[in-house]
Amino acid sequence: MNIQSEILKKADIVSLKLRQLYEQSGYVKYRMNQFEEYGFYLENKNFLGNGSYITFTDKGGRLMALKPDVTLSIVKNVKNDVKDSQRLYYVENIYRMIKKDGEYREISQTGLEFIGEIDIIKTVEVLMLAIKSLEIIDKSFVLTVSHMGIISGLMESIDADYTVKEKILDCIKRKSPHDAARVCEENGIDEATQKRIEGIIAAGGKLGGAAKALKEISCNDEMLGAAEELAMVAEFFENSEYKERVVLDFDTISDTQYYNGIMFCGYIEGVAASALVGGRYDNLLKKMGKENLQAMGFAINFYELDRFLKENGGNSVDTVILYDDKSAAFEVMKAVENRRNSGLKVIAEKALPENVKYETVIDLRGNKGEGAKENA
Repeated sequence: MNIQSEILKKADIVSLKLRQLYEQSGYVKYRMNQFEEYGFYLENKNFLGNGSYITFTDKGGRLMALKPDVTLSIVKNVKNDVKDSQRLYYVENIYRMIKKDGEYREISQTGLEFIGEIDIIKTVEVLMLAIKSLEIIDKSFVLTVSHMGIISGLMESIDADYTVKEKILDCIKRKSPHDAARVCEENGIDEATQKRIEGIIAAGGKLGGAAKALKEISCNDEMLGAAEELAMVAEFFENSEYKERVVLDFDTISDTQYYNGIMFCGYIEGVAASALVGGRYDNLLKKMGKENLQAMGFAINFYELDRFLKENGGNSVDTVILYDDKSAAFEVMKAVENRRNSGLKVIAEKALPENVKYETVIDLRGNKGEGAKENA
């Protein structure tokens, strides 16, 4: 795929390069309907993180909703008895309410899903595609990784009700050992568990050292298995050019009803929210009666990236050709076409534009010919 970056906007270039990356990695484009039955989304509202959808009634009287998510539809439609791995990617518009302004938005979303048996090779494959996706967007990025097995194993070891566990989980997300200690003391949770929670909070940073620390504080097979998987991921990245770009951070933990295994978030310098979110979601497949399958994927949210891509792409051209009423139309258009045929982005104006960046100015005012001076 030959992409002319001089012609296309940065967001278009990013989208095309992402598609190229996924196609070259053996992923097939998935196409879906614009809407599903409202009840389907309502049943899985915790997975979506927002229960507000745009709905309408179809001719048959069914209440339908414009799609707020792609992964749910992919999982719904995949066959449980499929034997070969399925590599799918999508470029779709979804419809969600944005919390900060309470308005519904049409959001461009690109992502991929690997469905099939997942081992360490497949895990690394998805993580590497996430990293390369971030790199396409911008060179200044970081991928934070965590593991739901650490969290679910910890919660299994705590003798407390659901609300107390939710408070502890919130403390881990906020990296607040003091609040975690207070919650534990108020609810009679033993000192060993408190130390374990503090250890999880303190384990952030380079993935290799963090995985080792998590091994040392593991108290059951689930936590130990999760720490060992993180260690294998860390070993791979220690031998790659991205070893400084991958860190452990439990900001990625989510609802154990749907997620298990590795979770991750991608951040771009200059963008406040996460640009990419992904992870392992076998539990969602089980919830839909597809216990034979495993799945892992991620989504890139272009709503969060929209302003960043506009600022970095900008409205720019290579050359501005100036003309006036005395300029010969033939000479002006000849100058324009000569440079466009060379692959340059060129515009002709009577005055220098205020909101367009440019490198070169050619002055053809006063009926000057091609030999007119150029200003860099």
